[in-house]
Amino acid sequence: MIRIRPYALSDAPSLFEAVRESIDTMSAWLPWCHEGYSFEESEVWVKSQVQAFKEGSEYAFVILSESERFLGGCGLNALDLANARANLGYWVRASARGQGIATEATRLLIQWAFQNTPFHRLEILAATGNGASLRVAEKVGGHREGLLRDRIRVRDQVQDGVLFSVLRTDPRAL
Repeated sequence: MIRIRPYALSDAPSLFEAVRESIDTMSAWLPWCHEGYSFEESEVWVKSQVQAFKEGSEYAFVILSESERFLGGCGLNALDLANARANLGYWVRASARGQGIATEATRLLIQWAFQNTPFHRLEILAATGNGASLRVAEKVGGHREGLLRDRIRVRDQVQDGVLFSVLRTDPRAL
């Protein structure tokens, strides 16, 4: 059993530890996860996300275990209010992967989004080579819409992406 909650300023050390642990497993997929990732980057990001949540410009959440261990993050960004659409993303620290945590957190985030925001459409974009992320999108009922060629750039690597959508009206969404 896990839970999600918005970031708090006190989360910077836990975020830093989880990212540093996970560079080998996440850096190919997430541009912000890199070998030189610093504690200052964690502090700056957490501060920006606390403020963004208050403003309603992004919604980032911490994924926590029953024992309050920091397991990763999920959230909504690239908010498009005019079209009632947002991007949904997730990541799980290396030592907690393969346990269904991203799937469970994503389901919780979808519930939260459809209960607390005006968004009708949530989009998940995953690199074609990121099998774990593709599986999560499928498990939460994401509708595979298509392949987007050269859509994702991580440092100097350009990758194809698969776009999934979850609609408020989807029976599996809640």
